This record gives sequence, structure tokens and C-alpha cells, in this order.
Amino acid sequence: MQKIFIADDGTTFFAPQDCIAYELKLRNKPTTVEEVITEFEKACEEERRTDSDLAKYNMNMRGDNGIPLAGDFYAGIVYLRDDGVDVLIKRIRELEEALKKKE
Repeated sequence: MQKIFIADDGTTFFAPQDCIAYELKLRNKPTTVEEVITEFEKACEEERRTDSDLAKYNMNMRGDNGIPLAGDFYAGIVYLRDDGVDVLIKRIRELEEALKKKE
């Protein structure tokens, strides 16, 4: 006889720690473009600063050479600067509108 552990989505595991790790991973992963955009916009509402705000506090601005558009700033997670994400969101919205017009 063997014990199995079943995750919320039905995936089975033989070790409880593997099942727990899998479910934690699922919970932290956005599943739709809209979820990603919503989370980004929420973070921007709380944390975004304009270049002039940054300059007031003698902090590097987005266009400065010291701030790359993307980088690996935390344990293998690649981050994209907020102004880069803005460009992607704009393009996603344009493509969504183009698809609606074709329907």
C-alpha cells in the first residue's frame, strides 16, 4: 500500500512536501494576462515614482546609465523596469483591440 497526496488541481505526489511546494507555486502564479496587468498596476499605484520625484531625492532616474531596463536582481528572478512593462501593456491592449475588430 502507498500513500499519495493530491493537489487542488488533481496532480498526485508521493511525498507531502512535494505536494505542498507544488500548491504554493500554483497559488503565487498569475494565470491570465489581466491578472498580471492588474497586479502590476496595483504595485505601481503603491510604489511608482516619477523621474522628477527620483531626482528630488538624488536617486537614479530610469534613463540613467545605471538603471538597466531588465536585470536579475533577486535569486534568478528577472525584473523588467516599470516603463518597459508600460510599453508591453500598451501593445497588449492594441492587439486585443485589433482582435475584437476582426471578430
